[in-house]
Amino acid sequence: MKSTKHKDTKEQYEKIVKLVEKAEKAAEKFVQKSMSISPQPQIKYF
Repeated sequence: MKSTKHKDTKEQYEKIVKLVEKAEKAAEKFVQKSMSISPQPQIKYF
């Protein structure tokens, strides 16, 4: 019982890590787009 619960938790953790990586890549693309559209000092807030 304990081992299966641990396995499920690990799988959930790996899913979250993948989602976070996807989100980070999307954020990078968004920031790059913003910079190319309007290269202003305000972008430093991102």
